[in-house]
Amino acid sequence: MIDDTVAENTVLGERIAELTVRVDFLTTSTTKKAAKMVVIQGRIDGEKTAYALFLEELKADNERIVFELSVLDRAESILAMEGIERREF
Repeated sequence: MIDDTVAENTVLGERIAELTVRVDFLTTSTTKKAAKMVVIQGRIDGEKTAYALFLEELKADNERIVFELSVLDRAESILAMEGIERREF
């Protein structure tokens, strides 16, 4: 019976060693993937920031265009009151 127990302990010890190696491999793999995820998330955050800045610039451009068009409309209105019409070039 003691011999059977020793043999069983030997088999279980080998199995534990195999599982330990596997757990270590999976832990290393998970750590590497987590590090890659941090890098990827940093890139995503950078893209979000760049896009937000682009939208701000686009909004400012649109506001400038609207302002310039209103100035042109006002100038055309003033010229029309003076009897001067815009000609196509």
